[in-house]
Formats: sequence, C-alpha cells, structure tokens
Amino acid sequence: MGLLINANVASLVTQQNLNLSNPQLKLNLQRLSSAYRVDGASGELFLFVAALVS
Repeated sequence: MGLLINANVASLVTQQNLNLSNPQLKLNLQRLSSAYRVDGASGELFLFVAALVS
C-alpha cells in the first residue's frame, strides 16, 4: 500500500500570505512606534485596522 500525504491547501495558502505580509506589518509597526508618518493608502488602512484591533 502506498503512502498518502494529505495537505490542507487553504492552510498552506494562508501561511504563505501571512509570511508575505508579516515583514510589511513589522515595518509599519516600527514606523508607528518611532512616530514616522506612514504614507499612502496602505498606511492609512493599516492605521485604521490598528485602531480597530486595539
């Protein structure tokens, strides 16, 4: 009988997306903690989400 490896594809895709977005999140948090202005629409969205979470 052969070996069957079952993978949760949705979980793998989610992990990949988190690995891609975490460096940008880290950078934005560093900028916010140093009072650096986060420019652009993505920065404003981040500020909005951060306000909702806290």
